[in-house]
Amino acid sequence: MLKLLLLLTCIVCLFSSCENDTFDLIEMRIEGTWEFTSASERSYQAFSGHQSIFYHYDGDLITFEADKTVYYTEANGDELEGVWDIRSVNSVDSEGDNVTEYIISMALVDLSGDLIQYVWQVENTNINQRLRVEESTSDYEYCYELVKW
Repeated sequence: MLKLLLLLTCIVCLFSSCENDTFDLIEMRIEGTWEFTSASERSYQAFSGHQSIFYHYDGDLITFEADKTVYYTEANGDELEGVWDIRSVNSVDSEGDNVTEYIISMALVDLSGDLIQYVWQVENTNINQRLRVEESTSDYEYCYELVKW
């Protein structure tokens, strides 16, 4: 009986700590090289809908290294280097449920020395092989889909 109680206590402790490990697991899965499979934008003006902007990204690759270095390789061979991070944001949705959102931020330096920043909201929870992210500005919403190499 005592062994059964001890085993049950270990199982409860194990599952109660799983929620805390979610961020670490997602952080590990993002490391590696990703290729753009689609990109689109939507204007916030009425009746505009989605427009494909994939031609800008077709053949582009992003490599997230474990040391938080990111390499953005354009289809023409140009490579930008910078840093990346992923963080979690806890919030409450419209139905009152607690949700955790993940934000990927990148800061890259282009060939002329200018800073390029991306802030992506992760739209899918299993980012082991496919990554769907959104980025919003005051006028447009951008959606990118990437697949792991």
